[in-house]
Amino acid sequence: MKKFLFILVITSMISLNASESKMECFQAKGSIFEDAQHLRKIALSMGWKVFKPVSLVAGTLIKTKVNFYPEDHVFVCMRPTKLGEVEIRVQSDAKDAGKAAWNVIFGQKVNPVK
Repeated sequence: MKKFLFILVITSMISLNASESKMECFQAKGSIFEDAQHLRKIALSMGWKVFKPVSLVAGTLIKTKVNFYPEDHVFVCMRPTKLGEVEIRVQSDAKDAGKAAWNVIFGQKVNPVK
């Protein structure tokens, strides 16, 4: 059942509309520092420098969601906005989890890393 849900989540991410085609996602591990670093690297590749304190706060929130849903996968997705900012969403694939909101993550615009 979990494999089916994982495939369903991945399929739904692939079938998003064109405005979200630049969305980057990763599966949260629940380690504050590891998830924060992964978040910073993805943001940098999108042209957005997220400072360490901001990413550590995000990592703490990610860990909280992972701890809240220990039996399910938690995905962190980031996407650029039309204003040149980056939004983040932390979504669990648990059936009782609601749809997570997109939130702007604070940082500074830089040249994207290729």
